[in-house]
Amino acid sequence: MRYFFLPLTVILMLSPLAFGTKVESALDLKKGRKLFLRHCNFCHPQGRNTIRPHKNLKRSTLIANGIKSPEDIVKLLRNPGPGMPVFSKKRLPDEDARAIAHYVWETFKD
Repeated sequence: MRYFFLPLTVILMLSPLAFGTKVESALDLKKGRKLFLRHCNFCHPQGRNTIRPHKNLKRSTLIANGIKSPEDIVKLLRNPGPGMPVFSKKRLPDEDARAIAHYVWETFKD
């Protein structure tokens, strides 16, 4: 009976890593922060907006502007409004764009 529970215990211990949990989220946030500082921080220091102050990165501001999820942030990176450069897939691969979006969504929560 003991040999039955051992594999089950191992599976349960490893399942958080396999199914994406706080460990993965912490790594994503770290990567997102690094990419944000490289690509976005010049115009958005600490979530502000140096060009259009009323369009900062606070979650309530994003939602008020129709951006309701990290996926919407990626769409904005790909097709921004006036004053923001286009971040094409060549310039910023999908994985990196998602990491930045996740970082913004989780960091600038008002």
